[in-house]
Amino acid sequence: MQTFRLNFVFFSLYLLSWVIEYFIIFKVQNYLLGTISLYFPMLIFIPHGIRVIGAMVYGPKIFLGLLTAHFVTGYFFLEDLTMILILSTLSAVAAYIAVYLVFKKFNLNSNDIVVNKIILIAIISSILNSIFNIVIKGNEHVNFYNFIGYGVGDLIGTLIVFYVLIQFFKTMQYKI
Repeated sequence: MQTFRLNFVFFSLYLLSWVIEYFIIFKVQNYLLGTISLYFPMLIFIPHGIRVIGAMVYGPKIFLGLLTAHFVTGYFFLEDLTMILILSTLSAVAAYIAVYLVFKKFNLNSNDIVVNKIILIAIISSILNSIFNIVIKGNEHVNFYNFIGYGVGDLIGTLIVFYVLIQFFKTMQYKI
């Protein structure tokens, strides 16, 4: 039952983060950058933060929730069901590969979460995700500027999620 709840929570958080992206951040970015914004990826990408922090803290317990949320959000942005399944799976797996590599390299567990490791995992996951997109969609979708833009957006999104979680738990600590 606990695993079901965790999956549901991360499924919901991932969908909520996309709602925030689409209805707030995308609108602000378009307002500030004008038509130039249409040629760049999101400069703040909160869903990446949800994916990375979730994979770091809960590991494979929430994989199904993240994967399902990827499928749902992919449905709104892609038309080809096969492409949705492939890209959603690879995107979710990228975070787990990054977590595995960093945890293995530094001999960490989920209790050893520090900012520099989060940044490293966010960067590795972003690079893997971009590489997967290049391989699947072709290099016309992800060029050098988009590659850098994805990385910046993913990193900022992860840091924002991390900061919000820290503030949330600090607040909850004082209320308990």
